Amino acid sequence: MAFFALRLAGPAALTVGGLVWLAAVLASGGSLAGLAAFAGLFFIAVLCAGRFLARLAAPGLEEAANLAAAFCLGLGVLLVSWWALGRWGAWAALAPGLVLGAAGAAGWLREKPRLRPRLPGGAVSLLMLFMGMFLFFHAFWGVLPAATPERLGVWTYNQDLLWSVGNAASGAFGAPFGDMRMAGYTLHYHFLNDLAAGLLARAAGASAWAGLAFYWYAPVGLLTLGALWALAKRLGAGDWLAALAAGAVFFMNSRFSEQPFHLFTNTNGMGTALLGLCGVLLLADRALEGEKPSRAFWPGFFLACAALSMIKSTLGALALCALAAAAVVSLVTGRRSLPMAGLAGLCAAAFGACWALVFRGAVNNLMFSGLERVGELPEALVNASLLGLVLYLASLPWSLAHFRRLTFVQLCVNAIAVGGAAAFALYTHYSFSQVYFLLAAIPMWWLAAMPALECYGRWLAARRAALRPLGAAALGAACLCAFGWQLTDVVPECREGVQAALRCAGLRMSQPTEESVLSGDWQAARWLEENSDPAEIFATNRNNKTFAGSDGVFHFYTAASERRGYLESYRYALDYDNAYAETRRRLEEVSDAIFYRLSEEEAFDLAAREGIDWLLVSTQVEGWPQWQRTPDFANDAVRLYRVPA
Repeated sequence: MAFFALRLAGPAALTVGGLVWLAAVLASGGSLAGLAAFAGLFFIAVLCAGRFLARLAAPGLEEAANLAAAFCLGLGVLLVSWWALGRWGAWAALAPGLVLGAAGAAGWLREKPRLRPRLPGGAVSLLMLFMGMFLFFHAFWGVLPAATPERLGVWTYNQDLLWSVGNAASGAFGAPFGDMRMAGYTLHYHFLNDLAAGLLARAAGASAWAGLAFYWYAPVGLLTLGALWALAKRLGAGDWLAALAAGAVFFMNSRFSEQPFHLFTNTNGMGTALLGLCGVLLLADRALEGEKPSRAFWPGFFLACAALSMIKSTLGALALCALAAAAVVSLVTGRRSLPMAGLAGLCAAAFGACWALVFRGAVNNLMFSGLERVGELPEALVNASLLGLVLYLASLPWSLAHFRRLTFVQLCVNAIAVGGAAAFALYTHYSFSQVYFLLAAIPMWWLAAMPALECYGRWLAARRAALRPLGAAALGAACLCAFGWQLTDVVPECREGVQAALRCAGLRMSQPTEESVLSGDWQAARWLEENSDPAEIFATNRNNKTFAGSDGVFHFYTAASERRGYLESYRYALDYDNAYAETRRRLEEVSDAIFYRLSEEEAFDLAAREGIDWLLVSTQVEGWPQWQRTPDFANDAVRLYRVPA
């Protein structure tokens, strides 16, 4: 009876979590029509297109692994087609993926898949239970706090969210990838997560805001859980331990860990990058299994590595180092090293291509700090994932004892587990971006420990049959404690989502602060999108310079209007474009002159000479200019003026 209840719990949790997520999307400003169109395009242009290529490059992958590989390959196709065709719009950029996706869908239908509704097995049900919980927490931590100002009335947004939404809108302007906050400047940044969501949303007739904040990450997060499960099985874990490992990555970290925040919200694309990393490792594992890889595998693997690098460059670099380290170890231990060296070489070529085309123009603020922070590492690792760290350390004797028999992908996972933690300690960044090395290492601790736990379980059973259930019970109790420990951090973080839900329902109001976004700001931004040409740019007095303690990260108007700004913010651009870092002072001086120093006529004349088409005046900024001419749009929050040619 208990086992039947467990088999029922997974589908029930997934259903409830899906309904909660759907309700959150609709309450936040999404629509059923937009969601359905987005989901259809995601399925055909990304998954089916990638599945078509995966069947050519790596036939024989089981379905969960196939989906992870398909996601990487589908995003790789989208990246290449956008670079070549993106200037002609979202549909042109998606066209190659849609053609391949139609072929992939037709092939899948020819296989005559049998869809027989039945209760899943216990391990699959456990995985579905974690999926349902993910959707629930994503709804309250990721979706509802990103509800549109039209629904919330007054809200202070996470600026990383608005930065990413602006990036999602930027894809509509074609390659090279431009910075929405500073028109005319290139963003030398890993933008594929934002680009994909934005292109799918535009083709679906939805806003970039809805595409990235509401529709994109739910299917990606579910695919990530499935990919972790598939990778754990390929490493040697049984079905139960594989399901436990996948859920543990999301739900069994320590308190105050960065991991749940990034995995439930996909801030800066970390959740998507983890899926990409799993896809690359699964493809590498398949290439070295049994027969020699097909000719189609090598360009496919190059495409997957390029996609990973453009989702998150730090994880692309870690994958490259791990593949290279595993290839060297394989050479030293006398294994067939030529295919392994080929994998490392292709990953290096893919990362090098991304570096040459995109990253080379960025300012490198990731500094090597040597051994200065190594003393802080033990505390950081414990705070990141105590149980995962303990299990990984406990598995090391087994791994060392079987070192010569570790598979290539097991070597890669261990390399990322150790290398990610080491890179976190050895590098520093002014905005703590070195944490992404650690966030990549944490899942690998869990995955690397699973084969050893499986062997320990068999060893206990061989010693005495009753010992294995006792060991499983001890592991389950430890996991429940870790789960409860993380919940004490996650549940309070969901209060923001509850407050957002109450405001969407009109049950709670709040007073605006200087950093708040009002419904009037949203109305003005949407009016600007509807009444301006995509090539036009605007300047605004709300560029965060006048706020106390400002660090120049206000990104709302570009995100909501999907129009480029002359200077809306500047902090992040200092990292991602050398040219802007050298010329930002002039743009700031021009912006200040327009809004604060010149007369009305002189201000509009200067704006026209600078190629500015609209002036957006926020009344929340102290000393905002009260010009005499009639604005083209006005409400309590914003005045919009057309600049005469």
